[in-house]
Amino acid sequence: MSSSYIEHIKQVYPDLVIVDSYLNGLGQNNDVLIINNSLVFRFPKYENGISPLIQEAALLKYLKNIISISIPHPTYYSFKRLEPGNVFAGYNLIKGEPFWKESLEKIESPEMISNLASQLVGFLTELHSVSEEKVRNALNLQPNHPKVEMTELFEKIQTKLFPYIRKEAQNEINHSFETLINGILLNVKTTLIHGDFGSSNILWTPENRRISGIIDFGGSGIGDPAYDFAGILASYGKEFFELCIDIQSACYFTKVHSPYKKHCMGLRIMIDKPLKMVLKIIGRCFESRSDLKGRNTISNAESRKYGDCKIYQKS
Repeated sequence: MSSSYIEHIKQVYPDLVIVDSYLNGLGQNNDVLIINNSLVFRFPKYENGISPLIQEAALLKYLKNIISISIPHPTYYSFKRLEPGNVFAGYNLIKGEPFWKESLEKIESPEMISNLASQLVGFLTELHSVSEEKVRNALNLQPNHPKVEMTELFEKIQTKLFPYIRKEAQNEINHSFETLINGILLNVKTTLIHGDFGSSNILWTPENRRISGIIDFGGSGIGDPAYDFAGILASYGKEFFELCIDIQSACYFTKVHSPYKKHCMGLRIMIDKPLKMVLKIIGRCFESRSDLKGRNTISNAESRKYGDCKIYQKS
């Protein structure tokens, strides 16, 4: 497979010298080819992954002069023959490794932890400064209103999970989601968001304990900026999340762009027992896949929409 990819790259860019290459097996929707340990080429595995890659490349080009921290900047393209194996986007490799929760927990210095949080908040502040109007005009992105998305997720939870949850817990979950959908989300100001802001897409260099880059903008679009902060909560826990919210809130008073301060503070209120219960149940989808073979799941399209978390039900 990698040899055919290399051959196609050489056809499109005959002057590119390729000394060595290998396939990174981590790509779910794209085959990721590393060339000369310095270039990353992404090839969509499926036809329905072609349009998102083209859109992601256009978005990254748009963000080039907006985002301070390193993000992919595609400089190699093949978008003429829109079929798997021929479509690719390539960019310089960003040095670093995923910033896992375990890495954070090993850091003892509060100052270093605060610096890391400040870097992440700085990135999100710059990204969220791009308003819905700006990005729709520049890239023709369609908005995903958070109220609609959360309503759909709530309906899935009621249908797929409630049969396994006691009535008292169902009432608590209902109350939390109704408070969110009919209260907090009514006046959300949507912006450009990353959409998959978790530890696997945040790179850092352990040597100097700095965030080195943010990758994978395939889930980016117009949405609720608090969604990205929720990614910090899911990846690193409440304490680090609270630190990031405090730093983001302080930005408001130092006149750094912060249009959603109140909403992020509202998100803090939602970190209660019922919502954490829902998150735990959904999280068990990942843990229990090997034990649930033979059971029906939601569709592949729905799976991708909710981060590939298949919510299992009995046959």
